[in-house]
Amino acid sequence: MKPKSITLHDVARAAGVSLITASRALGNPGRVSEATIARVQQAVTETGYIPNLLAGGLKSRRSHTVAALVPIISVPQFLPTIEALTVELDREGYQLILGQMGYDRGREEALLNAMAGRRVDGVVVAGLLSDIPAAHRLREIGIPVVETWDLTERPLDMLVGFSHRKVGSAVAEFFLSKGWRNVGLATGDDQRAAVRRAGFLETLGHDVPTAVVPAPSNVASGRRAAAELFAKSPGLGA
Repeated sequence: MKPKSITLHDVARAAGVSLITASRALGNPGRVSEATIARVQQAVTETGYIPNLLAGGLKSRRSHTVAALVPIISVPQFLPTIEALTVELDREGYQLILGQMGYDRGREEALLNAMAGRRVDGVVVAGLLSDIPAAHRLREIGIPVVETWDLTERPLDMLVGFSHRKVGSAVAEFFLSKGWRNVGLATGDDQRAAVRRAGFLETLGHDVPTAVVPAPSNVASGRRAAAELFAKSPGLGA
């Protein structure tokens, strides 16, 4: 026999309140007393009731979910961003949906369409989306988008980023401050890596041996790139 599903009616009965009062205590607590909220919460615990978030979202037109899309989940540089989003969103009563784009435009498009279909309350992306049609559809249906980890003069919506050219330039300035001019460069093959490489070479003032690491990069590919550089130029100082 299929087990009986616990409903809000059961919670209201256990708390000794009306159905509308139980609903308000869980979804709009500002309209009921603290004592009533405590009784309803106790009834929820006792009955094992789990609110239907989908139904609540349809009623309020909010899903209380935010999507975070990153190129690769496993690489360490994106983990602090994901952790900060998780902590801050949880504090405000939102859940994080995490998606991996994999440096694949088709995958990015599919994820954005999926998030639009789920009617998430916002999308945070590690990268820029201005040339992806699905991103513009998010704006059309009123879903806020925050692009991060890069800069552009024409953001899709909101932008919180930094200059990859300046990052490359800062690395070159550090090398020069140490007197290191006979250097090699291991770099990724994505657009942001290309901008960092341009900034590095511009500041360094001359070309250097380069090994390109196909995205996604990892420790193993970094080691292979280092071996390739030293094979090309055994006298590298850095």
